[in-house]
Amino acid sequence: MGKTTIYTVFILWYAMYHPDKRVMICGNQLGIAIEIMDIIRLAYEYCPSSIKIGVTTYNKQCIEFENNSTIRCFATGSSGTRGFSTNLLVLDEAAFIPKHVADEFMASVFPVLSSSKDSKAIMVSTPNGTYNNLFYDTWQQATDP
Repeated sequence: MGKTTIYTVFILWYAMYHPDKRVMICGNQLGIAIEIMDIIRLAYEYCPSSIKIGVTTYNKQCIEFENNSTIRCFATGSSGTRGFSTNLLVLDEAAFIPKHVADEFMASVFPVLSSSKDSKAIMVSTPNGTYNNLFYDTWQQATDP
C-alpha cells in the first residue's frame, strides 16, 4: 500500500511548513525507526531547492529545521522518549510491540499528547493477529460503539 512512504512525506511536510513542531517517530526496534528517518532524509534531498527550508541538525536520529521544528526517532520504550515533547507521534509496527513495553510506552507518551489540542498520532502496522497487541486493541476501542 505504500503507507510508510505516505506518512514519511506527510511528516516532512508537517515539519518543514509548521514552525515549532516536534515529531517523534517510534519503531518497535530502533533500526526500523532509523530506516524511516532514512526515507525522510531521502525525500528531503529530492525536494526542489525552491521548497526546501534549511536544517541545523541532520543525522541518523534527528533532523532539526531552521523553523525550529524537529523530527526524532526512537525505539519504542518508556525511557527513550521520556523528557521529549511531541506534537506528532508516529508509531510504526504497533502490533509487534510486546504488551508490557506498549503499556509502559503509552503511559509515558500519552500525557504529552493529550496536553495539546493540536497533537496528532499516527499508528501503523502490518497484521499480527487479534490477541493482545497495541494496534488491534486501539483499533478495537476506536470502533466499539
